[in-house]
Amino acid sequence: AYRTCHEDVKILQTYLAKVFKEDLGHTGSNQDGIDGMFGTKTNRAAKKQLGKSVFTQQDIKGMQTALKMIQHKKQ
Repeated sequence: AYRTCHEDVKILQTYLAKVFKEDLGHTGSNQDGIDGMFGTKTNRAAKKQLGKSVFTQQDIKGMQTALKMIQHKKQ
C-alpha cells in the first residue's frame, strides 16, 4: 500500500522496472528507483501497469516467480 516501506515493495518495483520498463526514479543502491518505498512513482506505475495499488502476498509471490523465470531465460 502507499507509503509502505518493505522488502516486498522491492519485488514489486523490480517487476515494474524489468517487465514494464517503468522509470521509478533514481533512489536505491543502484540509483534505479528500487528502494523498497511505495511512493508516488511506484504507486503511479503500479496503477498504470497492474491496475491497483494494494497487493496481496499471493501477488508478490507471483511477481517473484515471474522475475525468476525472466532471470532463468537470460542464463
